Amino acid sequence: MQTQYNQDIQPLLNKVNRVITDYAKANNLSAVYSFEQLRNALIYIDTKLNITQVIVKKLK
Repeated sequence: MQTQYNQDIQPLLNKVNRVITDYAKANNLSAVYSFEQLRNALIYIDTKLNITQVIVKKLK
């Protein structure tokens, strides 16, 4: 199972991390947070600051 993860999942995660890092550096962002674990506690986020779709498009 670990071999399958290393072959199939890890390269995808590496690619996502590279795209996020490149985007953050290009846009002078100090940090990019993932709120998926905090969803129930998140009170407000400006939807204009959500870069999820930009990252997904860059991955394609």
